[in-house]
Amino acid sequence: MSDSVQWAMLAPIVLLTVIGILQLGLWGYARTLAVNAAGAGAEEAAPVTASLGGGEAVATYLALKGGLVNLTVACRPQGDSVTCRVGGTVPGLIDVGINHIDAQATRPKERVTTP
Repeated sequence: MSDSVQWAMLAPIVLLTVIGILQLGLWGYARTLAVNAAGAGAEEAAPVTASLGGGEAVATYLALKGGLVNLTVACRPQGDSVTCRVGGTVPGLIDVGINHIDAQATRPKERVTTP
């Protein structure tokens, strides 16, 4: 085979590999971002005097600043803890079905005891 035919066959494979690596990097960044936003939201909602809305506001701010779109944020009390969930979509180069990210973080609710 001539060199041009070889490159015509090899170029799409190389290009798809490079795009796939970039897409995987974007997904990894968004996953880390969602986990950190959920953790910060749960941490903000954990003190006794805090509100769940404050935790949701912090998580929303971080996720939006990081670049997630179609965002869903919910912080809920669960007994002695607070759970914050963050979900969103990663803007990517190609849509391969892994663009949606969900993360959850749970923190213990602060307790005050009198001696």
